[in-house]
Formats: sequence, C-alpha cells, structure tokens
Amino acid sequence: MKCPRVILAVGLLILVSGPVYGQQIRFDPRPDWPAERRFADFLEADRYVIISSDTVFRASDRIDSDLLVLEADVRIEGEVTGDIAVVGGDLFLRPGARVAGQVLVLGGGYYSSQRAEIGGLLTYRPNDMYEVRHGDAEIRIQPMREILETLTLHGLSGIEFPTYQRVDGWTFSLGATVRHTGWKWHPSLEGHVRLKTDRGRFEGTIRQTWYPSAGLSFGIEAERVTRTNEGWVRGDITNTLSFLFVGDDFRNYYEADRVAFFLRGSETTRWSPILEVEWEKSRRLNASDRFVLFAGDDVEPNPGIDTGEVWTVKLGTAVRRRTSVTSLFAAATIEVADSSVAGEFTYVIGEVHAYWKGPGFAGHAMEAALFLKGDLSGTAP
Repeated sequence: MKCPRVILAVGLLILVSGPVYGQQIRFDPRPDWPAERRFADFLEADRYVIISSDTVFRASDRIDSDLLVLEADVRIEGEVTGDIAVVGGDLFLRPGARVAGQVLVLGGGYYSSQRAEIGGLLTYRPNDMYEVRHGDAEIRIQPMREILETLTLHGLSGIEFPTYQRVDGWTFSLGATVRHTGWKWHPSLEGHVRLKTDRGRFEGTIRQTWYPSAGLSFGIEAERVTRTNEGWVRGDITNTLSFLFVGDDFRNYYEADRVAFFLRGSETTRWSPILEVEWEKSRRLNASDRFVLFAGDDVEPNPGIDTGEVWTVKLGTAVRRRTSVTSLFAAATIEVADSSVAGEFTYVIGEVHAYWKGPGFAGHAMEAALFLKGDLSGTAP
C-alpha cells in the first residue's frame, strides 16, 4: 500500500511548487567553492523537484526524487530516497526522518533530530548568501558578495578574557582585526596586546592573513608570547578558573619570540593542507607563589627548557567530515628541525589529534578526543 503514498507525496510537491515546477535553474559555481561545485553537480543530475513554499512531509510520506528547496521552510518526518539541496531556506528533519543521499544547505538553516538519518554527506554553509531570481523561463541563483566588517573587536569590545597561571599571574589582553574588503583575497591584519601583571611588561602578536579562496588562507605572524605545549589538556578559561580556585595549573610554560609563515585550510573544507615555517627563540620562566582562593600544596615549579634558537618546518593535513548527527576532525603533522641548516636543535616530532562527536545513549551526545605527540628522531628542546 505504499504506492498511493508515493503518488500523493509527489503530487503534493507539484501543487506546492506551482508555476516554478519545470523551470530551468541557472547557476554558475565559483571555482574555489567546493560546496557550490557539489550544488552544480546536484543540478546537472536533473532529478530534483522544486519546493518554493513551506511544506510538511508526514511520517508516512516517501519521496522518490531529489528535493530542491528555494527560500522555503521544509519539515520532513518521512523518507527521501534522493538528495536534498536548500538555498535560502530552512530544513527541519524530525525524529524518524530518513534521507538516503546527501544534504546541502547554502545560505539557510539546518535543524535535525539525532533520531533522523542521512546516508550521504552533510554540507552546511549558513553564512553564505545567495539571491534567487524567478523569471518566466528560468530561475537564476547567484552568490551575493559577503559584506565583511572592516573592524572586528575581539572579546567584549576588544577586551579578551583574562588568564591566570603560576608563571605570569594575571594577563590582560586587547585584540582587534582590520580587513580591507575592497582588495582581492580580503587581507586582514590582526593584533593582540597583552599586559603581564607579574612582570609589569607588555607583549603582543601581529598576524597578516590573505584568503585566496574560500577554503584556504596563508600569512605571516610575529609575536612575543608565553607558550605552552599542554594547551590541549585544558582551555584558557578552564585552566584559569582551576588555578584561581584550587591552585591546579596543568600546563608548563616558556617565553618565546617567534616569526612564522603559515598556510591553512578553512573549517568548511573536507580536506586541507597544513604548512608552517617558523623561527623561535625561547627562554625559561619560573613559577611564583600566587593568590589562590582555596590554597593547598606549595606552588608547582615550572620545568626548565633548553633555551636557544630553532628553525622548524611543519607539514601535515587535516580532514573534516560532518553528517546530520556526527562530526569528525582529524589532523596529522610532522615537524622537522635541522641544526646543520639553521638553528641550534635537530629533531623530528610527529603529532596526531582527532575529535569525534556523535549520538550516545538515552538521547545524550558522546564526545571522544585523541592526542598523540612524540619525538620520532632527536630530542626536542
């Protein structure tokens, strides 16, 4: 008895879509936007039915075609055997909804129950902007130029969250980013100024970045900064509160002057390269007694390091994948230093880190993280 439901559902689509059904879609993807290339492939397959009005599909409905949602809200509780593409609209997948293919959302909203299923890739670009023009013979979809802010103040009106640890005490920071929206590659200049209260001195970071495509950026940065290799253990806010209340600081620190060239992918690309060439001059830092609300043991000393200059090259790759209910990020890098070429140290360090989030039990979500780092050759300072 499923056949009548199929006919009813498809017939509903045609009625809802009205005069736009059967019109040609015109869309020219930008060459450096992978999501737009996937949308163009979706259109070229020519298996879609257009929805341009708010629509609800019941749990008993089954759609044996692709769906193209244009500036409409669509709620699905039934089954779609093909792909779904949304431009400027909102897609709601209710509990029990099943989509056999991919879901592509450009310039719209995506809201899914953890009990909904997607068989293919989820591409979600809510911040991209597109204009849909309806003509007599065709529907034209074209990207709208993003209006970037010329000045962005970090944190709260430029004031970033203060940090507190056993080496520097309190650190107060100001930060801002300036962009030139009229130039090619949208260059941005980012600056941070930090006050170290313990030593009464300032340090800072300056970073120049270019964006040749939606999925790639490169630039150069220079800074004097207190660095740690244990940032993956706890974030800045968590570590600050932990040390302030109970005196637990799970990081070790050193001071560094550094200059680096970097090339990175964006958070929206499935695969991206990692390249970094860096010069660093490091110095030791000592821990001191600090005010702690609920003091316990004596302050833990900050281990020393091998001071000196080092030149490094870091190569790697990152992979990101997201479905309706899961997200995955993984990256692997190799860092190489050779004193016979430049610097005072020779070593090879390998690093792998991954993060996964997905559905758990009884409606709860689960998260898992992996971090591996070690010397493959030589000894790092």
